Amino acid sequence: MNWIGGLQKRIVEAAPYWIKSGNGGAFLQALGLVLDTAQATLVHAVRQTRPLACFEDALPFIGADRGIRRYPHEPVQSYRVRLARWRQILRHYGSCYGSMINVQPYFLPGATPRIRIVHQAGDGLTAAWHTLNPDGSYELHHQTPSNWNWDQHFTRWSRFWVIIYVDAAIGPPPSTWDGFTTWDGSAIWDGYLSDAQIRDVLAMVNESAAPWSMCAGIILATDPDSFDPAGAWAFEAGFTSRTTYPAGDWDRAVHGPTNTPRRLSTAIFAYENPDL
Repeated sequence: MNWIGGLQKRIVEAAPYWIKSGNGGAFLQALGLVLDTAQATLVHAVRQTRPLACFEDALPFIGADRGIRRYPHEPVQSYRVRLARWRQILRHYGSCYGSMINVQPYFLPGATPRIRIVHQAGDGLTAAWHTLNPDGSYELHHQTPSNWNWDQHFTRWSRFWVIIYVDAAIGPPPSTWDGFTTWDGSAIWDGYLSDAQIRDVLAMVNESAAPWSMCAGIILATDPDSFDPAGAWAFEAGFTSRTTYPAGDWDRAVHGPTNTPRRLSTAIFAYENPDL
C-alpha cells in the first residue's frame, strides 16, 4: 500500500488487525492524514519565522516584526543575516560598532569585508579606530598622536569616516576604470559598488550611527595593509605628494598650486559628505 504521510502509515500499522479492515481502517487512515497535515503545517509555520530557513516571501513580514528594513539593492543573503542578528543590531544602534555590524552582511554571498570607522578627538590629539574583522571580532584602538587629520578642523569631532576593505569582499582592484576607457555612468570603479549600492551603504551607516554623529565619507580600500590604526603618516611609496594618512589636507583631492594628488592611490573615495 502507498502511504501519503508517515503518521498515517504508523497509526494503521500499529493498530490490531481487526480494526484495520473496513470502516475502522478508513477512519485510522483519515486520522493519520489529519495529523500529518497538522504536523506539516506546524513545521512550515515555524520555518517561516526563521530568516535563514524561510521562503523569501516571508522576509518582509519578519522584517516588519523585528524592525529591520531591507534596503533597495540589498542582496537577499544579507537581509537574512541581518534579520537573524536583529537583537545585536538594534542593541548597538547609536554606535560605530552598530553601524559596522549593520553594513558588513551587505556584501554577501561573497566574503564579508573588514570595516573600519575612524574619528578624531576634538582637540586633535587622538584618533579613535574601530575595526570589525571578517570573523566578527571587534577591536578599538586609540592612536596618540593622532594619525587622522582630515582638514585641520579639529572641533568637528562628530565626523567619522567608514573604510571598507573591498580586496577580499569584492575582488582584486580593476585594471581599467569602469571596464572601459571612459566612464559609462552606470557604475563606479569597475563594479566595486554602483551609485545605488553606495546609497544603500550610506543609509545603513546613518541608520545605525549615533544621532549626534555625521558620516563624512566612505572609503573603499583596495590594499588590505592600508590604514593600519597604529600606522604613522608618510609619503606613499613612489610618490612625493600622496600620503598614507590625511595630514590636514585631504579635504581636497588635488593640491591646487602644484596640481598634484594628495590622497592614497589605493583608496577609492566613494562618498564624501557635501555638507562637511
